[in-house]
Amino acid sequence: MEGLKKGWFLVGFFIFLSLVLSSLSLKSWPGIELMRKGYASFIFPVEEVFSLPLRKLSDLISFFRLHRDLLRENADLRRELALLRHSLSMVRVNGFKEDSLKEGYIPCKVVYRFPDRWFSEVVINKGKDSGISVGMVVLGENGLVGEVVEVSSKMSRVRLITSRNSIIGALVSRSRSFGVLRGTGGAYCELLYIFEEGDVSIDDEVVAAGMGGNIPGGIRIGKVVYVKKRGEFVEVHVKPFEDLSKLDNLWVLKGR
Repeated sequence: MEGLKKGWFLVGFFIFLSLVLSSLSLKSWPGIELMRKGYASFIFPVEEVFSLPLRKLSDLISFFRLHRDLLRENADLRRELALLRHSLSMVRVNGFKEDSLKEGYIPCKVVYRFPDRWFSEVVINKGKDSGISVGMVVLGENGLVGEVVEVSSKMSRVRLITSRNSIIGALVSRSRSFGVLRGTGGAYCELLYIFEEGDVSIDDEVVAAGMGGNIPGGIRIGKVVYVKKRGEFVEVHVKPFEDLSKLDNLWVLKGR
């Protein structure tokens, strides 16, 4: 500590000396120029030693600020891309026109999860005051998340597609085979009433059928991860495109 105090004293002394020397004119003392040169040859290296860490620190701060801004920009672009992907998927389906998307989406965040219903329900931070009503569809960056089932003025409860109470008409994109998607209460869903094993394969994409209900056709749901013939029907497991265990930023589809 004593050494540090001496170091700062020397720095202060040299700063004071530089002010004194700069205030003197060459005419006031013949040896002043020699003193200035000697002082400069000594003080410049000292200034460099003290200023170098400050410059490095400034560069480091600028780097982290740039990195932060790039992360924010990247997140914004991902969200815009996700909404465009959802919109294009729905536009491709007959009966869901592009002009019906003009009302857009309501952005929201998950603010609460039920430990005993982790894959069944979440609570979001938007409600009636934001224009949300029961039955509206909730989307993530990668696909369908669920449906609004209860609304208050400031918050809403969302039933996830993996809930045992969730039943959705769905299509296998490749074969156009229709089935009923039901939640299991876990991390995946079951696609019921598929008769032919050839109608569905591993990695097939499953989308909302849009046949009745509130969920528009064409919304991406998930991919097939398990297929097994079980008597008359085929047992099919579907893993949601959206990671429902880590939900954060979501969107509520305002209108059809």
